[in-house]
Amino acid sequence: MPSELIGLLIGLLIAFVAHTVLLTVALWVMIKLQGLNYNFLGLLGSAVLGGGLDMIPFVGHPLAVVTLYFCIWKMTQASMFPDAAFTVVVAYALMFAFNMLVLTALMGDLRPDLHHPRAGEPDDSTNVMLESAGVITNPPVAAKPAVVSKAATQAAKDLAIKGVTRNGDSSSVAILAGGKNYFASLNKVTLIQTGDGVLSVRPTALGDKTVTMEINGEPVTLPLP
Repeated sequence: MPSELIGLLIGLLIAFVAHTVLLTVALWVMIKLQGLNYNFLGLLGSAVLGGGLDMIPFVGHPLAVVTLYFCIWKMTQASMFPDAAFTVVVAYALMFAFNMLVLTALMGDLRPDLHHPRAGEPDDSTNVMLESAGVITNPPVAAKPAVVSKAATQAAKDLAIKGVTRNGDSSSVAILAGGKNYFASLNKVTLIQTGDGVLSVRPTALGDKTVTMEINGEPVTLPLP
């Protein structure tokens, strides 16, 4: 089995376990607050089923909500509305709030870099003066833009750049694909599941307004939000 596939399976397993644990805790809190009847195995099984369905791209989340709603109704023997519906809706709201807190913490500072060159640091005006004086005789030649295939361009349309975390070699890019959030580290390969299959994504450069990354080995430049 290829190492990339093993890494993908491990990542999916970790996401599934984390989702199931959070959903179990949220459901337990809501059931205890309302004083509803429940048993732990039924609660855990409902969370496992909901977490597994929620991993399916696009249609998984609505299917998980309906299934979890039915399981909670059968387990608690409460009314379908408002008890069971209120339990499921608020539990998912708590999970969404927790995910947003984690995403915000991981994204870091997204404000533009307003850094001005300090003493001793080269800037564009210095280079222009040196060039006019004849000191710079061989200015760097701009690299020719890479030719991007239609396959890489089409694959890039399945990715939505949500933001970047600038931290030198530890910088990362937040990417939304198939309803899931991924964090691709600079110069490291991240496997991303889309509706058309698995993409190998490796960010290679972070600009002020764009990010360049290799999608299945081909360079693609995408705008930052």
